[in-house]
Amino acid sequence: MASDPTNIDKSRSPYAPNLISDSDGYPEKRVGYRTLAVVESPVNAIFFANIKGKDEFIIHGGTKLYKWTVGQTPTVIKSDINNAKSVGFVFKNIFYIFTGKEYLYYNGTEIKNVSETAKIPLHIIARSPNGGGKVYEHINLLQSKRQNSFLGDGTSKEYCLSSKNIKAVNEIKVDDKILATEEYSVNLADGKVTFKTAPPNPKVVGRDNVLITFEYITKGYRERIENCTISTLYGYGNNDRVIISGNSAYKNYDWISELNDPTYFADTSYNIVGNESTAIMGYCKIGSSLAIIKESNAQDSTIFFRTAIQQNDKIIFTTKQSIVGIGMIAKNSVGTIDDEAVFLSERGVYAITKNNLTANDTVQNRSWFINNAIIEEDNLKDATVISHQNRYMISINGNVYLLDGNSKKVHTEKTNGDFIYECYQWDNIYARCFLSHQEVLYFGTHKGEVCRFNTDIHDMKRYSDNGMPIEASFTTMADDDGDFSKYKTLLKNGFTVKLKPYPRSSVSVYLQTDNKDKIKVDEEFMDIFDWADIDFSRFTFNGSNSPQVIAIKTKCKNYITMQIIVSNAKVNEGFGILGITKNSIKGKFVR
Repeated sequence: MASDPTNIDKSRSPYAPNLISDSDGYPEKRVGYRTLAVVESPVNAIFFANIKGKDEFIIHGGTKLYKWTVGQTPTVIKSDINNAKSVGFVFKNIFYIFTGKEYLYYNGTEIKNVSETAKIPLHIIARSPNGGGKVYEHINLLQSKRQNSFLGDGTSKEYCLSSKNIKAVNEIKVDDKILATEEYSVNLADGKVTFKTAPPNPKVVGRDNVLITFEYITKGYRERIENCTISTLYGYGNNDRVIISGNSAYKNYDWISELNDPTYFADTSYNIVGNESTAIMGYCKIGSSLAIIKESNAQDSTIFFRTAIQQNDKIIFTTKQSIVGIGMIAKNSVGTIDDEAVFLSERGVYAITKNNLTANDTVQNRSWFINNAIIEEDNLKDATVISHQNRYMISINGNVYLLDGNSKKVHTEKTNGDFIYECYQWDNIYARCFLSHQEVLYFGTHKGEVCRFNTDIHDMKRYSDNGMPIEASFTTMADDDGDFSKYKTLLKNGFTVKLKPYPRSSVSVYLQTDNKDKIKVDEEFMDIFDWADIDFSRFTFNGSNSPQVIAIKTKCKNYITMQIIVSNAKVNEGFGILGITKNSIKGKFVR
């Protein structure tokens, strides 16, 4: 897909849909998929969570959230949520999800907005009845409630809160005893509480003994968090904090939760990352640092590195700018191959790496073989990606583009001394979201289907997409047999195809030359006898598991370049190519 069909290696193909490398590097048909469940469309996300020791799949379909056990019908656990792609994570046996409008949690029995139970910060301590004190905990953006802690003096009845125009006083404790509402009055506008009886001096000298919990609403605070669409876990030596971004109103902002508490985002714990004109698009861990990847911008850094350091018994997060230019085009399109972080840009898939000469951070293209196809896809910003079995997969418009970390890396002059991955293209896979769990790859579609690839099926039924055939092909280069100045003639007995053995398989062979359109020249069944799978309409005594060699008896005259296409488009049939040979003779010079 990167070069002209006449200018590629003979072992490669300019068009090879629905193939993947086997363990020896030969192309074979990909496995198919099947639908396991149907939910409200579209499927926005599929998650797996272990919640209090219980494994559960959670599906965000349309405006509903479902819990699901494979083999059963999904059960709705929440309705009327935002219908958009969502992100989620598990933290301390609780599942959290950002829908772009809500921030919800599910503990296995109930699902609620995080704001309903978010931490109430002890905002001011050591406060006297008429004011003062010091900040102990900052305001929680998700929680409109906060607390003021006072030092009673035994005489004052009027206590001034740290905010005016409050919504309500929720609770008052004096010496750890909750007071009845009849024991005090509240002036909401002035933010004052008047006690009928003055609270006493503290029992322990210098220790606060009056605690007032009240509610003050700052417009837009909660939405800063709830409207986020990107999340990751990160911290000092472990993943003890949640970092979020993706709020379109604050597109170059991100927020860091408090230690071990995803319900507490302090109003001071935000960062402004780079230029405000370019949005944060995703995160990936590189060593002990967190890479922050933004949209492309030719003038400003697009990749920043955040590091957690310990300073005076506190954890400090520092952020520095790094790479300029190439950025991410689709949100959350970060993945890994081996231990290398890769992401999707408008120019293909890039890896964050080190310059071979300077050791500075840089990016390198890893998808050169399929760049042209990727960048020509419509609405690439809507792509979804997954890292699965050491492969990075991009789904867009029914196509999946795959970078294979299991194959040998390729070095060409196009890589400037670096490498690229072997690449493949699959079709008829309309994945809107992916989930990789225990070596199984699931995906959800725009139609509400929850599907999985047939890797658990070991007979030929694995080779179908919901019962429909998978069309797999391998097209050779436009071969001029080493001399484009002369016409060639394909010898009638000089054309063979060597194929992998399967209990059920067949092949169609086509030729296409510079002066003739694609024509079929042969079609063969290549079944192996199997008592478990007998079809009398194509019965065979062949019991050999050795490769199948097909001799194609055809003749083709006066061509300059020729392409050979071998394909299989039959349901429940395997297909793999081990080799193609052709013999020709040269004729007259081209005129």
